[in-house]
Parts: sequence; structure tokens; C-alpha cells
Amino acid sequence: MKPPIQQSADHKILLNLGRGDWQSGFPSVTAQLWQGDPSPIQFVGSLPPAPHLEEQYQSWQKLYEALYGSTIPWRKSSQPPQQQIQQDEQHSKQRVNRGASNFEFDTDEPTRVSRRDFDRRCQQLQADFNRWLMATEFAPIERRIRTHIAPQTPVRVMLTAYAKVVLRFPWRLWHLFDDYPRAELSVSLPDYSRSLKQPPTETSTVKILAVLGSDDGIDVETDRQLLERLPSAEVTLLPQPTLDELQQHLWEKSWDVFFFAGHSTSQGQGYLQVNAAESLTIEQLKYALQRAITNGLQLAILNSCDGLGLAWALADLHLPQTIVMREPVSDAIAQQFLKAFLTALASGQSLYLSVREAREKLHGRTELGSYAAWLPSIVQNPSEDPPTWQALRGLSREIPERIEQFATKAPAVALTSQPNDPQVAEDLVPQEQPVRKPDTQRQHPKPHTELYTFTILVARGLAIAVAVFVLRWLGALQNTELKAYDTLMKLRPIEEPDSRLVVVTVDERDIQSQTSLERRGSLSDETLQATLSTLLSYDPRVIGLDVYRDFPATIGPLEKTLSHPKIIGICKSRDPSADDIGIAPAPEFTEIRVGFSDFLEETDGIVRRQLLTATPNPTSPCTSAYGFGALMAIHYLHRAEAGEDSLKPSFDEQGNFRIGETVFPRLPKRAGGLQRIDHRGNQLLLNYRSRPSPDQIAVKIPLEKLLNGEVNAESIRDRLVIIGVTAPSGDYWATPYGVQGADKTPGVFIQAQMISQMISAVLEGRPLMRAWPQWADALCLLGGVIAGSLLVWSQGMRSRQGIRLGLILLVGAGGLVIVAWAALIAGIWLPLVPTFLTFSGGVLSTATVLTASRDP
Repeated sequence: MKPPIQQSADHKILLNLGRGDWQSGFPSVTAQLWQGDPSPIQFVGSLPPAPHLEEQYQSWQKLYEALYGSTIPWRKSSQPPQQQIQQDEQHSKQRVNRGASNFEFDTDEPTRVSRRDFDRRCQQLQADFNRWLMATEFAPIERRIRTHIAPQTPVRVMLTAYAKVVLRFPWRLWHLFDDYPRAELSVSLPDYSRSLKQPPTETSTVKILAVLGSDDGIDVETDRQLLERLPSAEVTLLPQPTLDELQQHLWEKSWDVFFFAGHSTSQGQGYLQVNAAESLTIEQLKYALQRAITNGLQLAILNSCDGLGLAWALADLHLPQTIVMREPVSDAIAQQFLKAFLTALASGQSLYLSVREAREKLHGRTELGSYAAWLPSIVQNPSEDPPTWQALRGLSREIPERIEQFATKAPAVALTSQPNDPQVAEDLVPQEQPVRKPDTQRQHPKPHTELYTFTILVARGLAIAVAVFVLRWLGALQNTELKAYDTLMKLRPIEEPDSRLVVVTVDERDIQSQTSLERRGSLSDETLQATLSTLLSYDPRVIGLDVYRDFPATIGPLEKTLSHPKIIGICKSRDPSADDIGIAPAPEFTEIRVGFSDFLEETDGIVRRQLLTATPNPTSPCTSAYGFGALMAIHYLHRAEAGEDSLKPSFDEQGNFRIGETVFPRLPKRAGGLQRIDHRGNQLLLNYRSRPSPDQIAVKIPLEKLLNGEVNAESIRDRLVIIGVTAPSGDYWATPYGVQGADKTPGVFIQAQMISQMISAVLEGRPLMRAWPQWADALCLLGGVIAGSLLVWSQGMRSRQGIRLGLILLVGAGGLVIVAWAALIAGIWLPLVPTFLTFSGGVLSTATVLTASRDP
């Protein structure tokens, strides 16, 4: 049985351009970088509008077709299926056929063009494209990519965008690919997922279904010869098959690679001319191809013209990867590329490096000169890993590589494992034995007794510190540490409410009062319109609607109101682990005015962390990259008196989110008492504003009072307003201040806490909560055992002096609590519980050793 395709060790980058286009720009560009770790690091930026690049590329296409269309036999079909002919006749421009290739051109295309003019246009296109990528909004993304990846590193760069015309552009002209000779590009649409696959059948060959389509005016014989010479390949040739023959082969057998040579085009639905009389669309082969993909089809190679449209259709069927030609292509180019690609792939190169090597071998060796290397393209499903030739054969290099790695690392492992050997541990740490000594020895102790006792104390102290550190590392102390953390949080001095925030509460009475209105959520459209219009008339700085609405407005005024730039909405991300499909935002909200509402709970169900940004799941109805609280703070501060430039959100070199000069440090996988948390995205500890209850963070205005005109406009003017449900049917969350029933806090007030934390940090310098790094915590644990040992040593205490030892433990515990409490006020979470354990261990261990070594 073939093993599944293994995760590649190469670096990979997913560059998501979002919903932008050439005309309006790309306001939200996200770059995710994997460096062998399953969790990526993420950079964000944007790109300005560039309509000139679209025009230049369209001009290049026309020049390309005009210069070479009449002299080179293209592999492009002019025979669409009958239903496509009828559709194209209604929409297409007048076309004319050129030469033996039957290639089609617009009647307004240039007919006389020089090679020099074409070269000049190409150089200008490449220069303008790279100048655009040097925009200040995008340059930090490229700089950080270069910072994290060495030039000789194999890199898969996967580009995704909603606009297909953007993906058709030759992005490999980016000078990054010149500086990274082992990087290669692929493109994909943003909607992708893994296909369901059956267990593969046992084989040691690569099974290829090769369809040789209509050879009118072209040579497909060379393609056949290249395939037949492949090592360890089982090639099934279908010369000019009918639809029934092709479907039968796709349905009844398992294939690794689907190959097509002949005429094709992406016009209309896109089609393959499989014989002189038939041209097939991917839709006609949909179910047969789905069966082939389920049975293990990994790769499609369309060695024909203009294949991107066909590749998009294959991607909709979740085919892992397709290799196509993005423009019309000649026999010579198609065959030279195929030969170089198959040779590199069969020799053990990765799929991406094989494509790059084959592209570069086209440079200057064909009638197109250097521009032939622009044509081959990979269309990649980002959720799948590209296969190697060995993996397609059912072989794997992973086992010998693992053996080699194990052999290389074995000596180090053996050394680090020796202390676990009881005999070695006995040799390293002297053990006390109850040996009865003669009276003369007790009356005349040996000169090294004090040194021996000190050695015992040091060894035991280190053992105690290491044992507590390991217990903490394994998570055994997490629950206790979190309870101590919660207790200290509630003991902090009371702070004033945040006067910048106002919370409009929707209680059960407000919900029930709308029974006469058509209501699909907590608020009817009429009530929501009245609420928002009233608030806007009071001129707040920003309004946050913490109420789910995944449906459009039913009244015109509300549709216009929800489009107001001051109003921010929410959505809920998809959570496959909880079988939660997520909740979409209201369609009236633009992407930059929607934040996800997701909270992070610990294993005890308490909210102690805030998620600022996260990589959106492309299959989720909620694709916002920013949390609702973070987005509200950004919009509030964007309009602050300090000016939008000084308070602009960004990311620093370490991937930390920042607003102005305030950095919100990312929470590591291990932070304070939290061990092995899911630290994806930008998240930090939530420093609750110290109030008797979290819902007392800001002024609360009942919805009924607002709508009855009982609110002073000055209490809302220039403030941040949040609208949320506080009815028992709403969402309630456990916090350090309460975890049961009525002690839980409505979600709208937790959002307010998160917003207040960020605004206060930026405008007032209020400390953000953070933990020490692991090495500092380890030193603190070691300091605890040293302090406990020195106290007992200096007093010469014995283990039977229980009252004095208890007093030392009590005083030490009190001192540690005071220090940890003061540090928490300053925003530092100290390892209180582990340090107390090592302190106690030092006290008791030293008293025991002194009793055994000094008492007669």
C-alpha cells in the first residue's frame, strides 16, 4: 500500500491578496510562513491600486499573440463544445483564424509589431511590477520573508486571491524569485479543501493516464515518446478517445497522474479537444474526475494552450495540483518543458523545483527567447502537499532519513539520558545510608564532614528545583497556578471605570418588547435602526455591534446605516473541533469593519487571554483577521487626537502586533502557569481592569432609556459605544472574578475589557500582563530553594523543630504572595506556586540533612 504524501520539509509561504483587484488595490494582504513547524508565522500589509499593470499585461498578451500567432503552431483549440459555441456567440468579439493553428484574435489587436517593441514592453512590465511591490505598505512583508528565509532555502510560494485576473498575471517576475533560486510560485483560488481519498492500492510504479487529443497542426507523438521512456511508470495511452472511453478509464482504474497533450483553451467554460470531432469541458468529466481524485489522483499536466481556466475547474474538484501553460504555447516549448520537468521529477527533485528547473531551461532555447519561461504555472491546492516521484511510486525517503538523523543524534541522546539510569544517578548524587558508626568516630568527626553536608544540600536543592520545573513543564501545576493567579487578580487595588467606553445593554425586557415586530435576532431591524440612528446623532467616535447578524437588512434605512464607517460588526469563526460552522457577518459590513468574536478559554473554562489577530480559515463564513476588541481599539485610536500616523497598527520584526509605539507581545506556547497552550495568532493575557465585577468597567445605558430619549448626548459624544445582549439567553463567560451562574459575565463586558486594555495601554501606558520567559522562571525556582536552605542553615534548625520551621514556611509564603501581588499590579505574572514549592522543599530538605549530619 502506498504511504500518504508526507509533509514537505521545504519552507512554504501562503500570500493571500484577499478580495482586492487591480483597480481598488489590495487593502488586506496576509503572508503566512511555515518553517518546518505546523504553526505558521504571519505578516500583514496591503498593496495600492495598480490599474496600469493590468493594462500593460493585456497589452503584452496582444503583442505576444500578434508577434508569434501567425508563425508558430499553437496548441490552442478553436472548436468549443456546441453549447459553448452558442454562449460565446452572444458575448464574444468578432474573431478571425490565423494560420494552421486556427488561433483566434480580437479584430482590434495589433497586426504589425516588432520584436524590439515587444522586448521593451516586457522589460517595462517587469520594472513597473517590482516598483509596485516596493510600496511602503507591502515592503515590510518582503523584508520579513527575507529575514526568516536564507536565499538557498527551497521555498514554495503559494499565491491566492479572489480575482482570477490577478492570478493570471506573471507574478514570478517578482525579483524575490531572482534572489531565491530554489523558490517557485503556484496560484490558487481562496476556496479550497482536502478531498476524500480511498486507501491507495499497493504498487511500485507511477500510474499515468495519458490522453493524446486532436493532433491537427501539432505534434503529440513526441509527448507520447517522452512518457513511454519514464522510469518506473505505467503509462496508459488514450489517443483521441471519445467521451465514453475517457470516462470509463477514469472511473474504473486508479491513477497518480493525468496527462493531456493537444488543443485546449480557457475561453468560456474551458475545454479540451480530445479528438477531431469532440471538445470536452471539465464539467462533463466532473464525476469521473472526482472518482479519480478519490482513488488517488495527485497531479494533472495539461501540456496545451491557455490552461488556467481548466485548472480552476479542476481545483473546484479538489485536485491537489495541476501544471498548465498560462498562454498559447507551441509544440517546441510544450515538449521541451515536459522533457525537462519529467527528468527532474523522476530524478528525485521536488515538484516545485522540477517546474522551476524546467522553466529555466526554456530560457533562450526557443523561438520565444526568455519569455517562454513565463508560461508554465502550478495551480496548487494549499491544503495538500505536492508529491515526489518516490511518493507517487509508493516509496519514501522518510525512513532512511529518519534512521540517518537518529544515528547522527544518538550520542547526544545517550548522554542526556544517563541521569535517568539509577546506577548513574547513584554515582552522581551521594546517598545517605543509616550506618551506625563507633563512638570514637562520633566524638572525632572527619575534617570533610561539613563539605560533605554542603554537597548533599546542593545536590538535593538542584533535584528539588529540577523536579518542580519538570512538574510545571508537564502541566501538573497549571490548575493550582491559575487559581492563585485569579486570587491575586481580585486582590489588586480598585481602578476607576474606563470613561471612554459606554455599553448599551439589551436585556430580556428589551427583547420581549419587540414581539410585535419581525425579529430574526435579539434586535428587530426597526429597533436596530432606531438605536444606531440615535447613537450616531450623539456623535460617538465608534460604535461596536456585538450582536450576530448573518442576514441582510429588510428596511432601506438600516442598510444605509450599517454601511456607516463608524459602525463595526462581528462574526464567529468556524471551529471544526467543536463542530461549529461559524456565523457570517451582516452583508452590509465591509471586510475592514468586521472582527471575529471568538474568546480563548482555558481548560477550566475561564477567559484569561485575548486574541488580537488570527489567520482566517478560508472555509469559514467569518474570514476577518482581527478580533472584535482589537478592531474597535484600532478604529477608536485611528481617530485619536495624536493623529492616525502615530497610532497606525502594524507588526514588528518578531511578529508582535503594535499600535503606534505600544507593542502587544505575542504569548509564547508556555507563559507563566499556562503550559502547552495553542498560541497561534497574536494573543496576550487579559489584564482585567480591577473592579468589583468585570461588568462595572464602563457606564451602562439600558436600551429602553436610550430609545426613550433619557440619555444625555454628552455622555456618548466622542466615546466608544458597544451594543450587546445581557439577557439570560445571551452569552455568559467565566472570568477570574466568577465562574458559576450569576457570577459569570456577559460577553459584551468581556469585549469591553479587551478594548479598554488596548486603549489604556496605548494612551496611558497601563501595563499589559506578561509572564517571564522559561529561563527566568527556572532561576526563580532555583532562588526559592536557595532562600529556604539558607534560612534554615543560618539558624541551624533541625527537622524536629516543627514550630519554627512552620513559622519560616508561613513567613516565606506571605513574602512570596506580597511580591507576586505587587508584580501583578505592574503587569508581571511571577511563578508564585512553583517558587513556594521549591522554597518549602529547601526548608524541609535542609532541616533533614542537618539533623542527620550533626545530631549525635
